[in-house]
Formats: sequence, C-alpha cells, structure tokens
Amino acid sequence: ELDGWAMGLIAFAACLPQDFVDQSSTYLQGPRCQVVYRTYRYVLFWWTGIWTTLLILLFRYQMTPLYLWVVPASFLYFLVLWQTWPYCLDGWPVCFPHGGPCIFWAALGTTLLWTGFFILRYGCFLFPCVCAPEVPGWFFFPPSNMLLSPLEGEWDTKYFYLFVERLFGLGGRAFLDGLWGEVDCGWEPLESDYERFYHGDLQTPQQFQKGWETRVAQLEGQVQVLTNVLASLGLGADGLADGGSDGGAAGRMEASLRDAGGRRLLLGGGASLLNRTLI
Repeated sequence: ELDGWAMGLIAFAACLPQDFVDQSSTYLQGPRCQVVYRTYRYVLFWWTGIWTTLLILLFRYQMTPLYLWVVPASFLYFLVLWQTWPYCLDGWPVCFPHGGPCIFWAALGTTLLWTGFFILRYGCFLFPCVCAPEVPGWFFFPPSNMLLSPLEGEWDTKYFYLFVERLFGLGGRAFLDGLWGEVDCGWEPLESDYERFYHGDLQTPQQFQKGWETRVAQLEGQVQVLTNVLASLGLGADGLADGGSDGGAAGRMEASLRDAGGRRLLLGGGASLLNRTLI
C-alpha cells in the first residue's frame, strides 16, 4: 500500500473518497520494488550524510553563504538519479510508453522551476559581486569574525528585488559588471565595517582604542540625558545642593559625572549604577 503525507494531501485537496484512494494507491509489490526502495534509501542516506558531515567541517573552517549552492545541487542530483536508476536497474522496458515521458517532463519541469525560484530568492548570496556594494565581496569570505553584517532593512525581500534588478539590467547595470571589474566588489572590508566595541584577542590596539572611545561617548550621552531630566524636574546640581546633605551629595555626583574623573567611574562600576538610575 502506497501511503504517506503527500498522498493524503492530494486526497484532501481534491476531496477524493476513501475507497478511490485505497484503489488507486494499492499496488502489488514484487521483488523489483524492494530493490528500488533500497536504492532510494541508499542514495538519500549517502548524499545527506556526506553533505551534512562536510558542512559541519566547513562551517568550522569558513563561514560563507556560498554553501547555499548545496540546495540547487541537491535538486539536480536527485532529478538525475530518480530518472536514470530505473533504467540502470531494469532496462528500457521499465519506462511505460503511455506515461513515462509525462513523468519525466513533469519531474524536469518542477525541478527547474523550484531551482529557478531558489536562485532568484538567494541570488545575491550565490553570486559574488552581483549585488555589490549592497552585498560586498568580503561577505562571502569574511576575514574576521569582528565584522558588522552589511545586510540592512527587509533583507528577505530587499535582496530578492535587487538580484532581479541586476539580473535583467533594470537599474542600468549589467549582471556581470562586478565580475569584469566594472564595479568595485569590496573584497576588503572598510574600517567602518568593523565593530566599534567588542571584547576579544583578535582586535588590534587601534580597534580597541576606538571601541572604548565609542563606549565613552555613549555613556556621556546617557549622562547628558540624565542631567536634562533632572534639570527639567528642577532637581539640578544647585537645587539638590540646597536640599541638604543628600542633595549636596547628589549634586557632587552629577558634577563628577561630567568631568574626566566621572569617565573613569563610568568605565568601572559606575556604569551599572548609571543604568539603574536611568531605568
């Protein structure tokens, strides 16, 4: 009995009665069917197992969107095998003349259709330089794990339309301009592509210094916001000082946050105190 979710989906969509489903999906399984089933499992197991193992190893070595080529390659691989191994196992008579060509062309057509959809959907991540500078070349072979992602906006639709535009030359740019050197692919990341604040041994002293400068500027901005809020409530340094010893302490704290000593305090344990105060 030939069953499964695919047959159930077809029966549900076409509102087929159960007796019709039983009659149309029941076959006499001879020795040849056992050989075919075992061949299916063998090919599927080895292809899936080999690629899964390779991807695990490759991900440890290099992260790149070019691994997406596994999907269209799998489409074509299974198309070729599913259409050839019946002949390899049993010869040409296995292709029944009244339905064999229809099955072949249906399989070929649907495979090419879904492969084309996949390439359109992820074309910017399959072909380097085609979508540059929006998707720079270094994105395919990033030289560091401290780089910011160049993908911006609604990338699941934005880069689909971008690839279609480049593919058909709708934006005044040919599909292969990036490959022929007409457009800068951006193989080397710019300084602005690196993270401004991070921890790790891979950062250079210059990146480390810029990271702390950026962080200090962020904390100073938070201090300024807190100062403006206190001033709007009439609780500035002078007002708090008039309120007594507690106000004077708060005023001195606010003043200290604005000088260089306050920077060192914020970079240490004072940052968490400031964040709690803002919350």
